[in-house]
Amino acid sequence: MPELESILSPLRLFSLMAYPSNEDSQEKFMANRVAKIKKEWPELTEKHIVQGEKPKDWPKEKWEELVMKYMGQFQDELHRVFSDNDGISSLLDSPTYAEGKDDFDFNCYKGKLAGNVLAWIRRMADSNLSSGASVNKAVFMVEEITTKGWTKDLKAKGWPLHQSFIRQEAWLKFKFVSPLWAAYEYWLAWNKPSNCSPFLLEGSYAHFWCMRSEKAAHPLL
Repeated sequence: MPELESILSPLRLFSLMAYPSNEDSQEKFMANRVAKIKKEWPELTEKHIVQGEKPKDWPKEKWEELVMKYMGQFQDELHRVFSDNDGISSLLDSPTYAEGKDDFDFNCYKGKLAGNVLAWIRRMADSNLSSGASVNKAVFMVEEITTKGWTKDLKAKGWPLHQSFIRQEAWLKFKFVSPLWAAYEYWLAWNKPSNCSPFLLEGSYAHFWCMRSEKAAHPLL
């Protein structure tokens, strides 16, 4: 039977990815999520949600419905940031999250940029360039190639896209979680295989970390 921990673990993962150096923001993100679940399922206590305890009077089917609903919902929200159809669109549509929505979206954008920088570093290292791989080269490639399809969405949001921003605000502040962002984008590009899902489908959360290490990690970190 899926447990509510199946929801909270990926939430913790993505709160770290969005706020790698701000524990207060991580906790606020988690608190907002718990509040939303409590609002939509008022019969649940915070203990039920935080500790993943099924209410004694709930049938197994109702508990599974709750878990699968929120795993799917959060997965869909995160997917929009990487969707070619939706571009860099809103992650959190519920009014419950209006206060922190813009900040979370913007941080996910910066995390995505950092993940792409790391991916370019890896590509260059694997291609054995005579001049070697470097952060500066990767930043240039992200600005010139990777983000070409995002221009319209970025202008609409007023989000910057230039080498200084990519290097200073995205790479330097998110580089320690860039393997996770790169791995997440690899996962989407590979049609979201369940054996390495960050959303605990089929109990395979650990495989996502393996993919992160095998496909994204690089000594330039």
